[in-house]
Amino acid sequence: MAAVLHLLPFSAVERSGSPLAPLPWDPSFRTRRELAQPAPEPWAQLLSGSYPEIASDASRDIRLWHAGYVQTYLERDVRQLSQVGDLGMFQLFLKALASRSGQLLNLSAVSRELGVALNTAKRWLSVPAT
Repeated sequence: MAAVLHLLPFSAVERSGSPLAPLPWDPSFRTRRELAQPAPEPWAQLLSGSYPEIASDASRDIRLWHAGYVQTYLERDVRQLSQVGDLGMFQLFLKALASRSGQLLNLSAVSRELGVALNTAKRWLSVPAT
């Protein structure tokens, strides 16, 4: 028998390696300068994300892990959930969306840049993330 667990990503406190440490608003909280360990590099944290496998293993190749994650998502989930004919173009679509993170999405511009029909881009946008 198998079970599927829906887990939240690590919190910042869990990623620090001290999940039981006091929170900043607790009276017993000490500033980072008082602690022996240096503050983590923010870009490294952003790139590694909060997936337990890569957040807990600093020696893991982050790019390789993310590439494998996306490939698994494309090959397994997208093929089962949607009718995406060109997985390579869909992957470019995902990258185009990621590069516009935090902006208003102009789907017409994205579809034009990629050379796909607007209806195709709309359909791809509706593919559920796992």
